[in-house]
Amino acid sequence: MLFRRYMGRDFEEKLNQSFTYQALSTEQRDQVHQSVVSLNVGEIDFDIFTKMVIGEYQQRRPEKVDVHWRNSIDLCNPCAVNFDYVINFDNLHEDSNRLLDYLQRNDPEENKVFFGSRTNLVNSNYTYDKLQRLPKETVVDLLQIYKRDLDVFGFDDMNI
Repeated sequence: MLFRRYMGRDFEEKLNQSFTYQALSTEQRDQVHQSVVSLNVGEIDFDIFTKMVIGEYQQRRPEKVDVHWRNSIDLCNPCAVNFDYVINFDNLHEDSNRLLDYLQRNDPEENKVFFGSRTNLVNSNYTYDKLQRLPKETVVDLLQIYKRDLDVFGFDDMNI
């Protein structure tokens, strides 16, 4: 009933017909119900979230993973493109202003436009803390899933 209220009858029927769902214990099914309801309202436990992502990759269905959590390398094939600029989102504000400075290099100073100061919305300490609390096997699975992204984007040492 909970699914019908939040996700609709079609979703509930498809879920109940899923081989993976049928193989779950009652406790695991309850966790799935809780997670789906949480996803619908935008709140989900980080441990459950990582299990969902890992599960899709282990079943060889990365296309089912939300585009925000999918491997970047699978989405855009960065090695096949000759980029003029590569911007690191950790430094997006600074890199954006450097790019604007370059693009406006011939403009008079008084006409140049830049982004004002901004704080990073991603709290690295919070993220690191959440990763530290995951079971070691979960972290190993995540590192394996995202290995190519980590390599391509220069994350050499993930001391998690």
